[in-house]
Amino acid sequence: MNIIEWHQAFKVQLDTLDTQSALRLQPEVVDVFFNKAINKIMMDLYNEYEETQGVSDALSSQTIIANCSFTQLANNQWKIIFPLNYYHHLQSNATLDFNGLQGQVRTVKQLLDNESKVTSSPFERASDTEIPLFFKDNGIYTYTPSGYTLFNFTMTYLKNPKQVSYKGNSSNNFQPISSDIAEYLHERIINLAVIYALETYGSERTAAKVQIKDVN
Repeated sequence: MNIIEWHQAFKVQLDTLDTQSALRLQPEVVDVFFNKAINKIMMDLYNEYEETQGVSDALSSQTIIANCSFTQLANNQWKIIFPLNYYHHLQSNATLDFNGLQGQVRTVKQLLDNESKVTSSPFERASDTEIPLFFKDNGIYTYTPSGYTLFNFTMTYLKNPKQVSYKGNSSNNFQPISSDIAEYLHERIINLAVIYALETYGSERTAAKVQIKDVN
């Protein structure tokens, strides 16, 4: 389903649900609701992925595996730079170098509040089997054991969803563009966008009838 068809489906559903006020929304306004719905659904899927690892199909079109660039901040502290299209971290691994020999280690996400504890405790600090990750300052901070350097960092992450733009799709110079999100999520996004529109512009009576179950 391309973006023009999203707008057509949105209008049909809105007209069906909002029989009293007959809302007429500009395409640019509808785009706002679509993009808000996309962000909400992607975040819900990400949270579910973190809890169950069971929604990989839904996220497959948004999942990227890439070698990340990084800079050394101190002897054993490094900052990994987020890719430009980064949205959320899923998993990662690192390769450390020790006197010219390389080996892969696990990466473990840590709460930022634990940074001083992890870096100071001999039982929790970085080792030759795993290194901690701290998410801050638009990047990832990590520490390597004494004498080791970070050789490579590979991250599997969700990329930013393509923004919905009716104007960019409706020009005669363009073929209608499809969303990069899994096809079976399209209807769910449209339904949620309609709910957002009714909550914003529709009558209270109409909005009250539309429950979040209509999005599932």
